[in-house]
Amino acid sequence: APSPPVLLESCQTRAAHGASAPASTRGLHVVTFNIGARTDNMFSSEAKRPAFLMRLYEQLNQLCKEADIICLQECSPAWSEEVMACTPPSWKHAAFLPDATLLTIWNENRVRQVPGTKIGALKLFPDSLSSNKSWRECLAVVLELVDIDDSIITVVNAHVIDGKDHRRIQGRDLFTRHALQGAVFAAIKFRKGLATTQASPRLAATQASPRLATTQAAK
Repeated sequence: APSPPVLLESCQTRAAHGASAPASTRGLHVVTFNIGARTDNMFSSEAKRPAFLMRLYEQLNQLCKEADIICLQECSPAWSEEVMACTPPSWKHAAFLPDATLLTIWNENRVRQVPGTKIGALKLFPDSLSSNKSWRECLAVVLELVDIDDSIITVVNAHVIDGKDHRRIQGRDLFTRHALQGAVFAAIKFRKGLATTQASPRLAATQASPRLATTQAAK
């Protein structure tokens, strides 16, 4: 059975630098970041690890200055711990979906998890029995803005990959379009029952073409 989503708490194993902007007047910024480390042993050799870790550290430091929420893809369990160790103290909690290697982190000076809500593993294709569709999941967490009452957002982190062998997809653009639609529909279903009104879905894309991302945002 797939591993369930979990709430992680950072362990500051190294000095994290970079101040998180606490200004309540600026807009909420959500970014995506594919680190390309979907297994624990990727970039783990003595030759590759120092350079990859330094680059990851520098990139996260910059993103934490600019963003309030970061959706990471291809982030293995071991590398998720490194990510948490690299972030500033205010980025204390994160949602993690191990099998999908998805990690969502946030700046608690700006947003926090809504009390009583759970982290969700949502199916992109809930009704499909296809071997290259049925296993695909996205990660959902419900957050609220610290400075604004009753301002709640559902953040869904999805990663659409080609797959290999019997899981390999055909017609990437069409498949990706359907997967993104599935993520939006799953988000809408997931947030039903919340006792507050939420904004319409918006999409931020990594590795997707601008045309595809724009089309899905419009829908």
